[in-house]
Amino acid sequence: MNNKGFTLVELIVSIGLISIVMVFLFNLLGNVKREESLNNSKNTDSLNRSMIIRVIQNDFIELNLRSVNTCNVGEVLCYSFYFLNGTTKQLIVNKNNIIYDNEKWLLESGEYTSNNSVYCTNKEYGDNYYLKIFIPVINSVNDGKVRDIELIRIGKLSEITTFNDITC
Repeated sequence: MNNKGFTLVELIVSIGLISIVMVFLFNLLGNVKREESLNNSKNTDSLNRSMIIRVIQNDFIELNLRSVNTCNVGEVLCYSFYFLNGTTKQLIVNKNNIIYDNEKWLLESGEYTSNNSVYCTNKEYGDNYYLKIFIPVINSVNDGKVRDIELIRIGKLSEITTFNDITC
């Protein structure tokens, strides 16, 4: 009798083992793909956060901020910034995006919340004022990184016409 071939049982066992290994590999590949997509969303959100802060801070400095008004309509938060040259720009915060001066940034890996948003000014620093606008982000995945938006402006009281004086 020649024993050089595979038996049917050996063939079924090898196909079963290969199938189990393939299932684990496909699951691993799916997890890696989801992780990559989530990381891309987080990176995009971080870049957008930096752009928003840079654009608004530049306007505060270059256009010389004169006053700020706020409004809340449901879950939509808005700020109107009035500048020395007479221009007005609005910051509108929705759950999934921020619009500033007709430019829109989407948030892919979480949502903005107006519930814990902080807007405060403080005029107790001699002839200086301190303005802080804080817009928190609720992340879909908590990885310990901060994606909140915080705008700060420090300037001379003589530059400001009106502020809602909400102490920080």
